[in-house]
Amino acid sequence: MEETNTDQGKLIEDIREDAAKEAAQILADAERTAEERKKVFERQIAELKTEAEKSVAEQIALLEKNLAATFSVEKRRITLHARDRIFKEIMERIERRFFEKIKEKNYPQVLLGWITEAAIGLGAPEAVINASASERPLIDKKLLERARAKVKELTHRDTVLTLSAEPPLLPQGIVLSSADGRTAFNNQVRTRLKRNQSRIQKLIYDRLLGEEGEE
Repeated sequence: MEETNTDQGKLIEDIREDAAKEAAQILADAERTAEERKKVFERQIAELKTEAEKSVAEQIALLEKNLAATFSVEKRRITLHARDRIFKEIMERIERRFFEKIKEKNYPQVLLGWITEAAIGLGAPEAVINASASERPLIDKKLLERARAKVKELTHRDTVLTLSAEPPLLPQGIVLSSADGRTAFNNQVRTRLKRNQSRIQKLIYDRLLGEEGEE
């Protein structure tokens, strides 16, 4: 009877030891699995973080690129606007300066040059001259003869020049028309400025803006 009890006690003890070992093994396996899963999660988190940082970096780079492009466009727009405004103001100032020259003593010499240029450009044997009300009194017979002589000196052609009987022109400067009225050469101030606009623009941009004219 005692042996039976002893055998049962030993069996129970063995079962307990096996159970404890099994439990320990299960616990160790669980801890190892948990640790492995933790490492996987940490690696996934790191990868996500890296991807997120890369995505953020790419977005920042794209934003910086877009901002730089926008700034460049805006800078060019402002520069062109300022350039055009400066050109317009200077052209208006040139026109005012020419108007002020009418009162100067040497203005008939300016008219002589314009009449000569227009007569050569027109190329007609007879030409009629008209000008603004402020300039017509300055175009006398003596000035016309000087212009005629200058044209002949430069072209070896004789051109008869007379003052028009038509009403004065409104803009400053002179206009030469052939005797038959079919052709004309406009040498008014505004027309002269437009004719030389590209050269004037380049001069203004080179001097004031350090550029080489239109881009």
